[in-house]
Amino acid sequence: MSDAATALREPWPDLDRQRHGVSVGIWLFIASEVLFFGALLLGYAVYRALYPEAFRIAGAETEVFYGSVNLLLLLTSSVTMTIAVDASRHGMRRTVIACLALTILLGAAFLLFKGLEYSADIAKGLLPGAHFPLQPAPAHADRVSRHAGRRDLLALRRHRLDHSVPTALSGRPIMSNSHRRPMHIWLRPVAVWVALVLLGLVSLGAAYLPLNAFNTPLNLAIAGVMVILLWLFLMDLIGSDALIRLIAVAGLVWLSFMFALTFSDYFSRACEDQPARPAAFCVDQKINRGAF
Repeated sequence: MSDAATALREPWPDLDRQRHGVSVGIWLFIASEVLFFGALLLGYAVYRALYPEAFRIAGAETEVFYGSVNLLLLLTSSVTMTIAVDASRHGMRRTVIACLALTILLGAAFLLFKGLEYSADIAKGLLPGAHFPLQPAPAHADRVSRHAGRRDLLALRRHRLDHSVPTALSGRPIMSNSHRRPMHIWLRPVAVWVALVLLGLVSLGAAYLPLNAFNTPLNLAIAGVMVILLWLFLMDLIGSDALIRLIAVAGLVWLSFMFALTFSDYFSRACEDQPARPAAFCVDQKINRGAF
């Protein structure tokens, strides 16, 4: 029995349609995951706007070393997984196995560093609760000292790279829609990896600059560019067909709806008890139920 016949599964008539169906399923899952984690990001954005001083104090305790190493591990594992998928399309069995093994090792290293990071936080007593050890900065602190410990690190701390790995890792290509020569499968992933690392360094450097209100938008913009690079090149959205692109765009559109509707409600609330404060800081609004 041929490798193609071994890889083909019901109900697909051929490998091309099977691969397309798998890709559509993966991207539908990613779009739903965007909405799921979008709710977490939305909650973060709202609470950061409500309690900027608390986030500034907590940001001063951020361990930049652990965060930077974890980001580098995640980006590198994404590249090795991408190379494994491309190599499988060219029938490069040894490259596939080596890249998959390296991806597993990088994932294990990520868990190790996360454990070290959490243990360091626990040792310092940085646990949620009424006895959280951080205290607000003195009101008379000068401008430089107020920004010395501020680190608005909004670049990617985690991301997920979902690829459909071929069913069989044979010596001959069983799934191939790439016209690149095997020697070129390293070029684009490595180039994107370099760009992502440079953007991460820019985000890290900008977090130490006293840019005031521009820190957060700048780092959000950097994180957005990193996500676009991941989707377009490492997840091969740029080479996908119209249906897959539509699914990806639909996930972002629904995410934007969720953010827009939430913040339209948040910023339109009236301050009945504190008229001197901006409307954005009003959390509880008295509702006139007689008007309904």
